[in-house]
Amino acid sequence: MTHSSPPGADIGASPEVAGLLMRLEDPRVASGLQNLLDHVDLLAILAVGLDGFVARSELIGGALADSVTELRTAAEATKPAEPVDLAGVVTSLVALSSALPKFTPTITRVADEDFLANMLDSGIFSPDSLAHIGLLASAVNQGASAAAAQPIQIKGAMSMYRQIKDPDIARGLGYTLSILKAVGRVLATDQQKGQ
Repeated sequence: MTHSSPPGADIGASPEVAGLLMRLEDPRVASGLQNLLDHVDLLAILAVGLDGFVARSELIGGALADSVTELRTAAEATKPAEPVDLAGVVTSLVALSSALPKFTPTITRVADEDFLANMLDSGIFSPDSLAHIGLLASAVNQGASAAAAQPIQIKGAMSMYRQIKDPDIARGLGYTLSILKAVGRVLATDQQKGQ
């Protein structure tokens, strides 16, 4: 491998440069460096994501500590009937680590835009919101199963009117209309702020 040094550079004067050039003559080192340079964009994204992670480490660390405490409490309350499948856990972690580069840009965007903080401030994770979401998810699952087994037939305005007489449908419609009314109020307030 021949070297061309920059004008005015004396390779013999710097043992560090000479050592670096000797290392670059090793095909494995040169190949590794080429591979690194080919993926420098991913390294930059990873560095930005890591920087965001470190910048929010106190918040993340507190949340992680709370989660670990909750997991420990849950683990102590319920002893597993079977031993943990460590091979399965390791396989899952390997699969997760191979998927991580695909998620890095999204994770970086979420960290940079304070997406997580905005979601936490929005109240979406409040106990009341989670209870309502759970109720709706349960109802959707039950309704989908019922629709697959015995779908409700609507053939016109009169059959729709007869369905409204069903107490469960009337209750669900009232619940939905209450939510829509609240959405309208929030939208009106938001539109007034924007003017």
